[in-house]
Amino acid sequence: MDTPLLATRPADLLAYVPYRLGYRPRDSVVVLSLRPPRGAVGLVVRSDVRDLLSERGGAALARTVAAHVLRDGPREVVLVAYGDDETASQDAADVLADALAGAGPGVPVAARWHVTSTGYRSLGCADPECCPVVGHPLTDLDASHVAADLVYAGVSVAASREEAYALAPVDPARRASAIRAARRWARRREELGVRAWRRASLRAWRDVHAAVAAAEPLAQEAASCPGPAQVAAARVGRVAGALTDPIVRDAVLLTLLPTGDPGLPDRMIDAASTGVGIEALEDAVSAVTLLVDPRRGVAPDVDGARVARIAAEVVASHARGDGHAYALGLAAALAWWAGDGGLAGARADRALQVGPDHGLARLVADALDRGVGPGWAQAEHLAVR
Repeated sequence: MDTPLLATRPADLLAYVPYRLGYRPRDSVVVLSLRPPRGAVGLVVRSDVRDLLSERGGAALARTVAAHVLRDGPREVVLVAYGDDETASQDAADVLADALAGAGPGVPVAARWHVTSTGYRSLGCADPECCPVVGHPLTDLDASHVAADLVYAGVSVAASREEAYALAPVDPARRASAIRAARRWARRREELGVRAWRRASLRAWRDVHAAVAAAEPLAQEAASCPGPAQVAAARVGRVAGALTDPIVRDAVLLTLLPTGDPGLPDRMIDAASTGVGIEALEDAVSAVTLLVDPRRGVAPDVDGARVARIAAEVVASHARGDGHAYALGLAAALAWWAGDGGLAGARADRALQVGPDHGLARLVADALDRGVGPGWAQAEHLAVR
């Protein structure tokens, strides 16, 4: 969630973090950028304690986080460590604090907090009157006005990162039907002819996307895994089978970009399949710069990107193997484009568990590892500088 916050008490700030992330972090350190002039919360970045303490990459990760925070222009930051191991939490927070101190002009750390499974306290505080050994009760956070306001607004928090980013289970019979349909559709490629098969595959994707877009807004997230009832499992499976074709994958991505040319995906398929109208391939390459180029990058329509991501997740939840991975890669790219690095990383990681060579997921994972945002976000950072 993106609701801005001007926190007046530590309990308000700590209560806000899970709502901002969408889940209750564990074994993590969260950096909150407090922007001038009054300390409104800006960028919020979470890192695993284990990763920060890694001898191979911990310091580099901390420097990357510090660079992101510095670009947000904070007047100061707050570190919040989550986990029951106080020593590990303290050490991980120190790694981040050192990186922040060494970033450009340096970023002052206003406070460090430690949230355990039973309470919260100032990290490293030895004064029992200030911070009881067991910490202040977590009920203080649940009772804060920030938590109350967000709950009233309908914002929910998952119990963990895994729960927040999980694809809900699909009815086994429906999924099995979709998987059989994917196999059948893949076998029909030569029978129908490559061009016709690709065109029909793109129509199937548009059907799934349209069904998700037509769903009730409150049902859209639920639709991401069981699948909208308006689309037969066989139709979803057809898309999963088609995504193993790189031209179909590119065409699907083109349907989601604001090119102003709705016929471009079809012309790109024709050009790639027949060699006629080759300029469509050049237009397709140019369109991708809307995602990545800071000079041409365009921010997505928030609702449109969300619907498209859910449609990709519908396909992923009904597929296995490469079809599952390619659909997740598409969902990862859409989340990255929308600025949701956490969800993008989760989707890309799951896709790469199937195999390390799934191109779109690999590109998203590499961009996240290097701290590279979508083109529109890069342009905003350049403007701030």
